[in-house]
Amino acid sequence: DDTYELRIKEVDLLRIHVVDAAGQSLAGAPVGLRMREGSSANAMMRNLTDENGWANLRLFPMLVESMSSANTFAALLGLYAEPIEEAVDLKDLPADGITLVMPESGSLTVNLVGEDGLPMEEYLAVSLQIVDPNQAQTVNGPESRPDLSDTSSTGKVVYAAVGFGLDILV
Repeated sequence: DDTYELRIKEVDLLRIHVVDAAGQSLAGAPVGLRMREGSSANAMMRNLTDENGWANLRLFPMLVESMSSANTFAALLGLYAEPIEEAVDLKDLPADGITLVMPESGSLTVNLVGEDGLPMEEYLAVSLQIVDPNQAQTVNGPESRPDLSDTSSTGKVVYAAVGFGLDILV
């Protein structure tokens, strides 16, 4: 008779609270865990805040071991002039969670249509670049901001959170 023992390690939760400039909790805000290496960044996990403005990111032990805490950030995912994020040590999580302040924002829908005016239903990539109007050049390209790129096979890409006052190239 073979007996097996299975030990399950408790999973840590990184709690992120999103509020507006007045301190009011925001439901449905996109958040994630971002890892930076040089000029590139990857969103490793994503979630939306609940009706009370809180989101939980489950930190599995293998993930924690593979990520360098010096380059790991709790982030508000969206298109903003500057990333909205806070450094986090995955091995010493803040007991009260992390609070991020979402600036005034809206959403952006990119509709991909062919010459016939119908949605393009093949698999396409969409990349956005934020333009710095003072320098007439783009800043924070897709290689440094994973939230600037997305794909679609339906002819539509929706960016749920976009800061006001940005000049954007598609």
